[in-house]
Amino acid sequence: VIYADSFTTRLAMPAGISLERTDKEHAGIPAITFNTQEGLPQEGYKLSVTPANISITASQPHGFFYALILH
Repeated sequence: VIYADSFTTRLAMPAGISLERTDKEHAGIPAITFNTQEGLPQEGYKLSVTPANISITASQPHGFFYALILH
């Protein structure tokens, strides 16, 4: 959650993009989702990008950090 909030702030400043944080799924609306999955390495993550959605999956905060910083 902390990384999602930080990401929206960092994206808004240079790009002028405003994102809304929600815990609900909105069918048909493009989204960036943060998912937790046990069993991934501490700094590991999975990144899935489609024309409509970006999904970041990690088991630890370090994984979310690296997914956002490296891409």
